[in-house]
Formats: sequence, C-alpha cells, structure tokens
Amino acid sequence: SYALSTTNTGTQRTRRATPTHHEPLSKCEAATFLPCRSVGLLLCVGWAMGVEGDGDGAVGHVAAASDRAHGDREPAAKGIGSDASMLEASSLWSTTHRDPVAGLNTSSQLMAFCDVDGKGTSKLLVTDLGAGTTSNAFLKVWHGSDILARIELTQSPTGMVAYHMQEAPSVAVVAVASGPHVFVYKNLRPYYKFTLPSLPVDEQEAKAWETCKAAAGAEGSVSALASTLQAVRSSGVALSARSSELLALPLHERPKFAQEFQQAPATYNTVITAIGSLHKTVGEPGAVSCIVLCTESRQVLILHPVNFSVLEKYQLPSVGAFMSISGQYDIEFRILVACRDGNIYTIKGRSTTLSCLTLPAVAVGLYRSNKMIYVGCMDHTLYCFSTKGKRLWSAPMPCPITAMTPMHYAPKAFKAVVVGLENGQVRIYNERTPVSVFELQGPVDGLVFGKYGRVDGVLVAVTRLGELEFRMIRRGASLETKAMQRGPPPEQSIRINVPSKTQLYVDQTNRERQNAVQMHQIFHRDAFRLRLTTARSYAKAISTSLTPVATTTKLALRLNAEVNGIGPTFRVRVVVQNTGKECVSQLVITFTANPAMYTVVTGRIPLALLTPGVEHSYFTYVKCLTEEPISGSLNVFLVHAGAAVPAVTATVLLPVAEPLTTVR
Repeated sequence: SYALSTTNTGTQRTRRATPTHHEPLSKCEAATFLPCRSVGLLLCVGWAMGVEGDGDGAVGHVAAASDRAHGDREPAAKGIGSDASMLEASSLWSTTHRDPVAGLNTSSQLMAFCDVDGKGTSKLLVTDLGAGTTSNAFLKVWHGSDILARIELTQSPTGMVAYHMQEAPSVAVVAVASGPHVFVYKNLRPYYKFTLPSLPVDEQEAKAWETCKAAAGAEGSVSALASTLQAVRSSGVALSARSSELLALPLHERPKFAQEFQQAPATYNTVITAIGSLHKTVGEPGAVSCIVLCTESRQVLILHPVNFSVLEKYQLPSVGAFMSISGQYDIEFRILVACRDGNIYTIKGRSTTLSCLTLPAVAVGLYRSNKMIYVGCMDHTLYCFSTKGKRLWSAPMPCPITAMTPMHYAPKAFKAVVVGLENGQVRIYNERTPVSVFELQGPVDGLVFGKYGRVDGVLVAVTRLGELEFRMIRRGASLETKAMQRGPPPEQSIRINVPSKTQLYVDQTNRERQNAVQMHQIFHRDAFRLRLTTARSYAKAISTSLTPVATTTKLALRLNAEVNGIGPTFRVRVVVQNTGKECVSQLVITFTANPAMYTVVTGRIPLALLTPGVEHSYFTYVKCLTEEPISGSLNVFLVHAGAAVPAVTATVLLPVAEPLTTVR
C-alpha cells in the first residue's frame, strides 16, 4: 500500500507515493484499501495517516481519495438490510485508521477532543485505565495515528473534561477526576491539583471514637466502638474511611488499628463520580468554562475556572453517575444528573428546587439536545423525554447499551446521539430516526465524536478488546434524506394486482343494490332470532343445571367427563375440581343412560372432601347391550346432599361399540 506526501520546493509542489505497508494486498487486514486515481495505485487508508509531515493533510487526502473511489463499499451491518430509514454505513462513514493492538481500557467519560498545545489542531485524549488493578493509568494523546504524549496518573480516574480557563486565544486545559482530586494539565504538564473539601463526621461516630480514645485501650472498648459504628451505618449514615476500614478488619486486628488511628482527625473525604464543564459567560467553543463535579456524598459542585473555589453547591437525593450541562453560569444554566436510584434530577440556575424524572431502569448514558433528553437505560432501550418529563418515544435495542456520546456535525448543523451496543453495533439516531448502523470487531466501550486535526466529523470508537478505530464522515455525504421524513411506508404506494370483475360478480352486485332494504331487514330478523334462541338455551341450562360449571353462589365446581375404549365396554373418567376458596363435602356423582342400550356398572359414586384447586378423578364402566351400529349418550350429574336439582351436569357421547368376535 502507498501513501501520498507533498513536498514544497520553492514554487514547485512534488507529489510522491511512499510505501507504508509491504504486506501483499490479499493478506492485509489492517486497513481498508481504496483505489486512488491520483497515483493509479491502491491507497491503504489505515496506514496513510502515518506518513511523515502534517498528519492532517494525510487525513484530508484519505477523505478526498475515498470520495473519488469506486466500489469501496463496506459490508452492511446486520439489521439494516432493506430498512430505507437508515443510511448505509459505507455511504456515510470512511474508516481512516484502525489499531487492533492499541490495548485501551477506557469509557466514553474518559475520551475527549481538544487543542492541548495551541497549534490549532485538535488532538484525541484518552485516559487508559490499564490492563488490571496493578497496572497504572495513563493519559494518552493522539495526533494523526501516533501517540503524541503519554502521562502517567497516580490514581485510577473516573472522568475527564477539556475546557478553557481564559479567553481565546488560549490553550485548552485537561481536568482528570481521580478519587477526591481533580488533576489539571496545561500544555500536557501538571498545572494544579484540586481536592474536595472535607465533610463533617457524624456526631455519633465522632463520639464513639472519643469514647474509645478516653478508654485508652481498655478491654471491651474496641468491641463497643465497632458495635456503635455498625449501628450508625445500619441507620443509613455514611461512615468515614477510618471507620469503614475498622469494620472491614478481622476481630483480632481491630485493637491494633484502633490504637494506631484513634489520634487521627475525624474527617470524612468523599470521591468524585462524574465531571463536566459549564460555560461561564459565552456559550461558544473556546469560551471560559467552569468545572462541574458530582460526588459520592450526593453533592454537585461548580468550581471557579481559575482559582477553583466552590461557586455553587447543590444537594441531591442520590449519587450522580452522568451529567448533561447546558447554558451559561452568569446567565442561565441547567444541569441534568442521572443518579443511581433510577431518577434524573434537574438543577435550574441557582434555584435549590429540584425537578425529578423517573426512569424505567437505571441510566447508562445521558445526553440533552435542544428540548429533548436522550437516556440509555439498563433495560436495553433508548428513551427520549421532553424537558418537562414527558416520554416522547423509545427505541429497543437487541442487547445492552455500553456507550453513548453526542454527535454535533457543525458543517451540516446536524445533531444526533451515537449509541454503542454489547454486540459491537454502533447506531446513530437523529430524534427517533436511525441514521446509520455499522459494526465493530467487539463490544463497544467508548465513543467520542468531534473535530480531529483539522477535519470535522470524526468518530473514535474503542472496543472491549482494546481496539481503536477512527471513522470520518465522507465529504458530500447527505444526512438529510427523504427516507428520514415521517410518513407512510413505501409499500403503500405499490398498486395491488386486482383481478378483473366477472359477470357473476356484476350480477350479484346489481341484485344487492336493487334489494338492499329487504336484505337488511332479513339480516336483522335472523340476528334477533339467533339472540333469542341463545338466551332461551342459556336460561334452560341454568335452570336445569345442564352446564359443566356450577352457577350457584354457594358452590364453585367444575366437572369434566371423558370416554375411553372401543367397546362394548367403555371406561368413563370423571374429573371434579373445586374452584372456590372453601372445602366442599357431601357430593355424589350419578350416571343415567338409555337402559335398552347401556348398563352402568357403578351408577352412584360418593365423593370425599374436595379441597380448593385440586382435581379429583373417579371411574366407572358402561356396557353396551346392543350390537346395532348406533351411538348413545351418558348423562353425568354432580348432586349436593339435600338439593332438588343437580349442581353440575355433563353429557358424554358414547361411540359406536365394536362387536366382540370369537377367535378359535
């Protein structure tokens, strides 16, 4: 594969093709190959971003080559087949780089685009959590297809945001939330460290430690301390780190720990669960912004962009997990916080009143666009709510949602939400319309969309296998299609092949038209007669107990009877069930049949106590007395002691008995 590079020599420009990948084309699986007319060769898209010089020029050339390419179609993702409401992935996206061995372990909250060196080109920032608990976390910066910088982090991060501390032109700073600290990096160097203020310890917890300290290691003081702390935690009060660690230790290690740390100050340090940025005065890219934090102590803090003092503090009913921030701090702002209790709380300006939106399940992603709130939940569904809390629509997913990120494509003024799934699919929704669907090589862990280098509209995805993939919107790709407009399906405009009218159909139509009134009257007369016959039959069945279900208020019984055998002796099985709530006793089953044709062996069967819901089976035998090929019926009555009529009646048709043949 070859990559193009441009060399300026005075007033001349020389274009040359440099080999970047020497593996045979049939064996190359590292990138997508596009035919490029400028050099008459196959352009290796995945490696073209690694040419020497300006990486942005390489990206731009890849985009231009992909737009002029012929036959560069990607395989369609599963599920988009003939769906006209979705744009094909190959017509919208172009894969510019793919690194299957990047080895990243991150999420959407740890990925961002920003200009970290002030050169006017946007870089990709990814906070890598490492391979395991023993591995250190790193802040990695990508430019083109190469890693520009790698910064080691002392603690495992929970979120990252890029913002501006001063008016433009200024260099963007990166804030990484880790534990109770916010590490701020400027020009890719440590700049400031902010620590959350300590919270007061519960009075009962502080008093318990003071009592243990006054006892000076007396026998039973540590056990009393542990019992008090256990009771305080059971009441719903959050304990300090010192008390939580004491309760987690074995019994024989607690006295030593209490003696060592009882002199420590009684403080409670919380940790950061989510981080975001809020524009201070002007809501434009590159404007000064404030840091917004969610803490484990159910608080939302707004920090000053320069001296990091706490400007506003809000108390939430639950711990926040995701935030969506809009507006300006000096004018009006709104902060949506998706909490662990399955609710979304809205903070409007400096008002202390919170509005609550209850979700069907716990949120896994949150994004607000204009007056719509997109929420991905753990029930495999993407929901859309209005700002007033009304559910507008929902889109079920085939598997769990693992990543979400907003998509704002400025050249087309296009806004959407990108959803990553467990099966590797990436779906893009513009309101309720699915715009595009494509698949990655594994479950999606992180997504971010924005400007990369000098190219607008780059989507970066990280899979659970550690793979890093760049996709760019093709130049000239249309995001507004007629298929995206709501309306009837295209099948509705297809004409149905109706057969021609026959002479019989024409004659019948004329007869109905001429005798319409008479036919209508006959129809209603027959309908009334059918209703009358049905009502009479029902009244007769109720009065004579000819139904297999008891209709009295005192008894709730069901009777079923079936015939087994081919004759001349039949076995009759009767199943009785008490469908009421109380036990029933003093019931008898009796049988009647035509005495000239049949003889019932046991004509009366007394029943035991019938418990509710249990089926009781009883058997008897019926002998056929005639050899003529005729059938008869057997009546089964369920009679209650002291009643004049049966409680339940069932009629069984006996089949024609097969005659007995003597074989000698």
